[in-house]
Amino acid sequence: MNFQLTSNSGRGDFTVTDAEGKIVSTVAYESWFSSTASATVDSRSVVIKSRNIWSSNFDVFVDGVDRGDITFNWKGHIIIKLTGETGATQTVRLRMKGFWNSHFVLENEQETPILELRPTFKWQKMNYNYDVHFAQDAVSSFDRALLLIICGYGANLYMTMMAGGAA
Repeated sequence: MNFQLTSNSGRGDFTVTDAEGKIVSTVAYESWFSSTASATVDSRSVVIKSRNIWSSNFDVFVDGVDRGDITFNWKGHIIIKLTGETGATQTVRLRMKGFWNSHFVLENEQETPILELRPTFKWQKMNYNYDVHFAQDAVSSFDRALLLIICGYGANLYMTMMAGGAA
């Protein structure tokens, strides 16, 4: 099943839509310079916010309960740890792949791809949209919508940090 992440504004807000164009969730940041984002998925509240003042570690809250962490490793990969309803924790890695045709790939600990985020840059709005392609048998224990929100947040964070480093 294919999804799309569509940027709504210059501050990072985006909408998650499914293959039929139905809105799954909308992610909104508190303000232009805030790293706190919130969304609602199936009447569940999702909040991602910085754990420290340097905005290098982030917590994922689902209905007020800390369900995950987002961190960077020294290679520039985004490490996502999520704890499911059963208490089992899974770690995945979001990384940029390619040079001329760059895209994000989410992989499990065995480096098996779970999903791909293929960016398309919109010059009129100066932002990225992403086409999302899931692997056929992947994501059995993750909630797809939650994973898409976290990956969209991580991709925005990565692009912001790369733009800041180039300036």
